[in-house]
Amino acid sequence: MAKKIRNILDLTEKQYIALEQKAEKLGHEHGVNAAQWIAQDSWGGRARGGEDTKTAQAFLDGYDAGDPAILDFYNEPNLSGEYADSWTTPTLYNALGLPEDYEDDSTMALSLAYEHGSSEGFWDTLTQSARAHLNLNNPRSHGREKKALLSTGYKLLRSDAIVLEAKPSDTPGWYILLALRVNQGEYVTWAASDSEELQSGHYFVLLAEALQDFNSRR
Repeated sequence: MAKKIRNILDLTEKQYIALEQKAEKLGHEHGVNAAQWIAQDSWGGRARGGEDTKTAQAFLDGYDAGDPAILDFYNEPNLSGEYADSWTTPTLYNALGLPEDYEDDSTMALSLAYEHGSSEGFWDTLTQSARAHLNLNNPRSHGREKKALLSTGYKLLRSDAIVLEAKPSDTPGWYILLALRVNQGEYVTWAASDSEELQSGHYFVLLAEALQDFNSRR
């Protein structure tokens, strides 16, 4: 962008679409990070008082029911500047390489793109983490044969991983797995058979990137 950018009229359509996509990606990253911190404090490694499983279940029950008490208690990052380290609209513009006095159009599309990405990343990560935690602490998930674990669903694979999805690989008897490593708060794709796991995996913070890698592997 060679010329001084002041408002939407100074941008080409291609430039504006690219900025929207970048804003949404930033929001998604912030949403995922915020959810991971909350999960650790609520039912993860930093949870206190032995109420982690109850907290995870109460969260999921409230989320699935659309309970305002739950939805208002867990807040995804936004541009309100409510907290000292919160982003504001000028902060977003600066991150996008725009001047802080940039004037968006009446739809505030860049701000909305950021908040859409934030909300999606936040709630997807939080609900997946809570469900994985409940499955990990369900006694019925333990003691199963590995063959039964090589299938789609929230099923215990190792002490710190939950299988989210599985598919046969090109090698007979082997599967490509997509899993959530609960303790690390990250996604991983790797290969496994009924009796062996390839320890070298691909690790991701974002579920979308893990899915892309999973779908591309054979």
